[in-house]
Amino acid sequence: MAKDRRKDIRNTFITTVIYSLVNSEESLQPVEPQQGITLNVSKSGACLYMFREVSEGQTVELFTSVLSEQCIRAVVRWVEKVTDSIYKVGLMCQV
Repeated sequence: MAKDRRKDIRNTFITTVIYSLVNSEESLQPVEPQQGITLNVSKSGACLYMFREVSEGQTVELFTSVLSEQCIRAVVRWVEKVTDSIYKVGLMCQV
């Protein structure tokens, strides 16, 4: 069995969140807001379904009170394609 390397406990919490993908580190300007659904959250990140393809390392700006105040921006740590239009994504907060 693989060892869970998370530093914080995940709590199952399913709700809708609004997020924007950030174009690049140079501009740090978010693009059009998108809707996602959380599966679980912790102090340091979240797992959610997104309905747009994203890449590992991409920055996401979050507009939600579900995550801690420190988690306004997060980085995509992993992506699992579920269907042609649904992606399960692991986010780590940038503090």
